[in-house]
Amino acid sequence: MHTPIDGPSPWAEYWSIETLHRLLPRLHQQLSELDNRVDAQNDNTSNYGANGGAVPPALLDEQGWLY
Repeated sequence: MHTPIDGPSPWAEYWSIETLHRLLPRLHQQLSELDNRVDAQNDNTSNYGANGGAVPPALLDEQGWLY
C-alpha cells in the first residue's frame, strides 16, 4: 500500500481489507509493505529530503500517527 498523507484514513484501509475478507473468506491476505508518503496525493512539487532539504516535523508526526 502506498498511501499519501491526505489519502484514505486508517479506518478506510482497514475496512477495505475487512470487506475483501468477508467477500472471500478463504483468501489468505498478507500486508507485506505499508508506505505512508509525507506529500499530498496530487502534490508533484514537494521534494523533501532532496538537496539537503528536510521534512517538516509536523508531517513526520502525522506520518507516525498513520503507521
